[in-house]
Amino acid sequence: MKMTRFLAILLSLVLLCGALASCTGDGGDAPGFSGNRGEDGSWGDVDFGGATLKVKVSAAQDDEGTFPACDIYTKGPDGTTTDEIQKKVLARNQKAASDLNIKVEYSTTDSTVGEVFAEIEQYVRGAAEDAPDVFDNDIYGLVRGMMNGFLWNISNPGKDANGNEVYSYFDFSYDGWYNEYMEGASFDPEKLYILAGDYHIDLIRYAWVFFTNVDLFNSTFGTTDYKSYDYMVEYIMGTNEFLYDDLTYLAKTGWRDTGSSRDEIDKDDQIGICLNVISSRIFLACSGLSMVEWSGGEQGKGTPSVYPAESEGANALNTLSQKFTELYNAEGVYCVGNVLDAVTQFFDGNVVLTVAKIGEMESAAMRETTFTRGILPFPRYDRNESDFVTVVHDQAEVSCILNNASSFSMASAYLQYMNEESDVVLEEYYERGLKFKYNESRSVRQMIDFIKEHIRSPFDSVLTVYLCDESTGKKQIYDIFKECATQNKNSFASTYHQHRGSYQTALETLVSRLAAQE
Repeated sequence: MKMTRFLAILLSLVLLCGALASCTGDGGDAPGFSGNRGEDGSWGDVDFGGATLKVKVSAAQDDEGTFPACDIYTKGPDGTTTDEIQKKVLARNQKAASDLNIKVEYSTTDSTVGEVFAEIEQYVRGAAEDAPDVFDNDIYGLVRGMMNGFLWNISNPGKDANGNEVYSYFDFSYDGWYNEYMEGASFDPEKLYILAGDYHIDLIRYAWVFFTNVDLFNSTFGTTDYKSYDYMVEYIMGTNEFLYDDLTYLAKTGWRDTGSSRDEIDKDDQIGICLNVISSRIFLACSGLSMVEWSGGEQGKGTPSVYPAESEGANALNTLSQKFTELYNAEGVYCVGNVLDAVTQFFDGNVVLTVAKIGEMESAAMRETTFTRGILPFPRYDRNESDFVTVVHDQAEVSCILNNASSFSMASAYLQYMNEESDVVLEEYYERGLKFKYNESRSVRQMIDFIKEHIRSPFDSVLTVYLCDESTGKKQIYDIFKECATQNKNSFASTYHQHRGSYQTALETLVSRLAAQE
């Protein structure tokens, strides 16, 4: 069930303009290629004769946060370092090059999330000389590349220019791969395009949580049933209870007004909960609810279709919309313009709870705050029907092989090797870094484990968020939630019914486009 823990957001922007790319890679075996892996899994007989593999990783700083870019965990730092995590990254990378007898040529890109797809398209359509073989970047951009046919099918790589079957070193039975993610991204296990596993630390760093000002929490709720942050952690872990009603109560009780209006917060005010402009997306995804049912009874089985307006599934979405609207309009809830605004508001020390990514623990600005910090999960929407769900932001970085790569075989060996050897990096980052280096609280460490164990975002849940492209003029599902919340009205059911036909058409288009991929 390892993938269930780490599953990240899939399939952003499924309706895209442009035809599928017709080009396919012609690099089966690199010059000097020889050798299969030993029966014991050793790489000793694998030798690529010193061939060069081009790997491009993202060094773009997330403009929605204050923590470092991911290249320090993939490419590693330039030169030497005293950081223990980065030391292990460099050691892993050097070992990969030596054991596979390859020269890994790392480069970085600073393309922002909205520019990644254009960069992929330039490499593939333009057959650019500097085109990388392996491309690590945002889920958001890679999914668009997949939808337009620019990525290599890692499940069935096909034949090379000479008609020979392309050799693959991928072994997805290895525990470090997150197979549910990769399979969910394409409907068909015979057509996989995006790689996710232990190598991709961003699948933890980009998990959405509620950062908590423990000092304010304890002073505010000490005389209530919620008592203290430590008690809250024990309660959640012991009972598996933390509902929208709880969160709404925390917002209302956590509000301290010094005279300003709800829309004009002074630093002397105490804010119960600080939300951001994409909170409707996050809460919707963290509910675990879907707008898609499968004829086979479970995800990936049979044919998918959008829930009819009067169905049990649609009714659950309507209930969720009502709960989110009530929370959004509760006294003590303050909504800012973007994710970074919410984070910096939290830094000011006057916010009890705010929405942010767990990677903010790495932030120097976060560590410089003078108050005690904790985290809490997103609430369950229903005591009887739901479980906790932690969603990973679609700007987390994962891998693909571009379909004009010089050698699929060499790229597959590199990625398989890196994933198998990243457990030491992951342990250093997660156990010694995230849990101990960045905090001193046993309760926080327990909550980090709890939240990580609930990281999941199945395909149908993500469709709930991204089914329609805004450029088509169709109202996206999370826009309905946002509209109901901001206008404080209960109109989800009627609006959903109005757009259900568009969602079904969009889903059928998605299925047919993926089916057309080689």
